[in-house]
Amino acid sequence: MDINRFNFWQTLPTVLETISLSEYVAIDLEMTGISAQSSTRMFGDTETAMYWLAADAARTYQVLQMGLTCLRYDDQLKGYRARTFTYYITPEFIPPNTNLAKLIDRKVVLSYRSFLFLKENNFSFEKAFSQGVPYLSRSECELARRLYISRQQTASSNSPVLDTWMRKFQNDTRLDISSWLENRPKSVSIEI
Repeated sequence: MDINRFNFWQTLPTVLETISLSEYVAIDLEMTGISAQSSTRMFGDTETAMYWLAADAARTYQVLQMGLTCLRYDDQLKGYRARTFTYYITPEFIPPNTNLAKLIDRKVVLSYRSFLFLKENNFSFEKAFSQGVPYLSRSECELARRLYISRQQTASSNSPVLDTWMRKFQNDTRLDISSWLENRPKSVSIEI
C-alpha cells in the first residue's frame, strides 16, 4: 500500500494494527546517500564500525522512501503472509512554513552514486517531493515547539506575529468586510 501526505492519517490505524499483529517487521529505507567518505576511512568492518557508518549516513543524508513489511504466520498457508506499506518522505515543510524553514535550515545532500541507483530502479524523486509525508526530527520538533510557544506568548501580549500567508488573508478579509459594509443595503426588512 502506497502512503503519502494525502492519505497518511486515514491509513495510520491500519498500519498500526498490522504492526501490532505482526510477528516480524522489516524496515527498508531509500536515502539520498548511504555512506559518508569520512566514516569509511575512520572505521573498519566490525559491527560497531557498521553502526557508526549507518549513524553517520543517517545524519548526512535524507530518507526519501520508507518501506515497512509486516509478517504474520498463517496456519492455513503454513507460511508467512506479508503486508507492505511504502511511504514517500519529504524534507519539505508542508504547508510551506517560512518561519519553520528559517528556523530549521535543512540541507538536502545527494550522493551521485545513490542518485544513479535510485534512477536505475525507477525511483520517483518527483513523488517524494510532491506527495511525500513531511517529518520533524526530535530536535526539530523541540525547536518548532519553542517557536510555537514563543508565538503564542507574543500573540497573547496583543502583538501577533503573522507569516506572509496569514497577513494576506487578514488584509483580504478586512477589505471584503469593508466593501460589504460600504455596499450593503441601507434598510433590511425580513418577512416571517
